[in-house]
Amino acid sequence: MSHSLRLHAAALAFRAMGIFLAVGCAVVIYEQKPASAQGRERLDQFGAIKKFNQATEQTDELLDAAYKFLDKKKCISKSVFDIYLSRAKHLETELIEVKYEPELPRNYGDSPHATPPETSQTIDGKVADLERFIKLLPTKLCPPEPAKAAVPAPEPVKLYNVGTLRKRPTEPLPPTEFPFGPNGPYETASFEFSGYGGSVAASSFGSDFNPNIWGGRAVARVPVGQFRLQADIQGERTNDYSSNIGNRSYFAGGAHADWMVATNTEIGAFGGFQDAKPTFFGPTSTNYFIGLEGRKFFGPAMVGVQFGRFDVTNGPGTLTDAWFVEGRAKFSLGEAFRTPALKYTILGGNLGYGSGTASAVSMGAQTTYWGLGLTQGIANTPVRLSLTYDHFENHVDGLGLVWKENKLMGGVKVLFPSTDVTRGRIEPTVPLPYILGTVMTF
Repeated sequence: MSHSLRLHAAALAFRAMGIFLAVGCAVVIYEQKPASAQGRERLDQFGAIKKFNQATEQTDELLDAAYKFLDKKKCISKSVFDIYLSRAKHLETELIEVKYEPELPRNYGDSPHATPPETSQTIDGKVADLERFIKLLPTKLCPPEPAKAAVPAPEPVKLYNVGTLRKRPTEPLPPTEFPFGPNGPYETASFEFSGYGGSVAASSFGSDFNPNIWGGRAVARVPVGQFRLQADIQGERTNDYSSNIGNRSYFAGGAHADWMVATNTEIGAFGGFQDAKPTFFGPTSTNYFIGLEGRKFFGPAMVGVQFGRFDVTNGPGTLTDAWFVEGRAKFSLGEAFRTPALKYTILGGNLGYGSGTASAVSMGAQTTYWGLGLTQGIANTPVRLSLTYDHFENHVDGLGLVWKENKLMGGVKVLFPSTDVTRGRIEPTVPLPYILGTVMTF
């Protein structure tokens, strides 16, 4: 090959290589441009999906919180209504805008602009939930407060006598009925005096007895800041059960120191001494009792509990080295049923258990007791009438039931100040332990 031919061939080769490189660069440049556009489209899709997720999550949070709040409220104020309505309508608008976002992934169906089916269904469901919530809101609005009646202008003063101004006489105001209100411990000093009497039906080892019984109680209860201090004296006596058994009686004095941890709750301690004369002509003994107590008021109801120790300090005693626990409940029928005729009617009950040693035989002993009571106050007076039924049984290890007794008693209580003007109508004062009335028959 000649030299000129070789030069011509080399020129053709370089020209072909230049064309190849130009085409390659064009392909690279052409491919890079769509890749960049595709990246931007992916970012737009990500933003649209994020906007969709935020709108649905905020809708769920609003509805969950709102329904929980509405369940707790009988009605809502106009300001709360406006806040919920504005927020719900804003979210509804956002969801509808998201539904037609062109950047959402378009890989469904034949149309490249169709909203994905599951996305559309989710948005439609959330919008429907918001529409139901918006329709519910007006039904929860509190009724508007009644307009206040216009205050009539005062009547003109008439001149009846020269130099003397007199107003026309007015009719006396009707008596105001004391409204039902919250119950709780007295907030002022209170005093209680009571007396009762009735009949006893007792039995022991097959023998039955029917003596009479009477007793009384006096209490003073004084508030000192958050504390309530109370002092009690009470006593009880029966006629002779029989010529062989004789009678029984006791006289006790006690004190309570209770702390009001809330307006309707108090806890504290109590203690005192009892001078007890048992049946079967036993010698008189002095016992002591001490323990903890508490009570709580629930609207028309009250529950109380006492737990403590009972033992002898002087004399042989009857039940010694003992512990006891007692519970009681009282219920205001008038306040529970909103019935003025039963406003001063209180139904109550108590239950207790004590365990120790019967000193006469040095054996384990138990006493179980319960009672029911009905109290009726007399309107506009400090007087209450009461009817009480009490039952107790005493057991001794190895001997079984040694004494059983039922008591039916009627009584009168006088409270100062009157329960018409003071709180604490259910239980004005705290009782001493009921076990004091059961320990003389072991």
